[in-house]
Amino acid sequence: MRAILLTLAPLTLAPLTLATNRAACCREGGRSLEEQCRVWRELLAVKHITIFLWHLDAGIKNLKKSSRKNEYIPNRLDCETALALVQLKQRVNHRIFNAAADLAEYAVCLARSVAQAPYKRSQLEDNAAFGWYAEGSNVYPVRVTDKGVGLLKLWQQQLRQFSNVGLETAQAIAKQYPAPVLLLQ
Repeated sequence: MRAILLTLAPLTLAPLTLATNRAACCREGGRSLEEQCRVWRELLAVKHITIFLWHLDAGIKNLKKSSRKNEYIPNRLDCETALALVQLKQRVNHRIFNAAADLAEYAVCLARSVAQAPYKRSQLEDNAAFGWYAEGSNVYPVRVTDKGVGLLKLWQQQLRQFSNVGLETAQAIAKQYPAPVLLLQ
């Protein structure tokens, strides 16, 4: 199971990245991003967390405008460093989006991959018994019977996979060399 958290960055991210060590974090009364990810994982009871950050640069500018003098405001590098550390330590993924179109495109890709996952799993299980057989999802699959019917057509199709080899060229090569072993000799 996967949880996806959308945050208006860095409004919720900034307090979490203020403290790089535990002592400073306790002194400020907040949590580090790593600790917050642990809390989210326990609260949501999931193994994988993906954090979507929305308008990181605009959020940093807003924090700078509304902050008091001498108050630490993380920059983009600080936020990305904290996210990278949490990704390495906690295995929490993150994505930073600045445009609505990018977020929408990613949401469509994510929904498509979730919808296709059961089908791909079943395809993998169906083909697991025949791992040596390269059937794949070819447009024009060539069936080869136990008696060897279809081998010549398969050989021609394999020859056509090389660049600049058309149907006529593949047929001429297959006529001269009816098997791959004869071509190698």
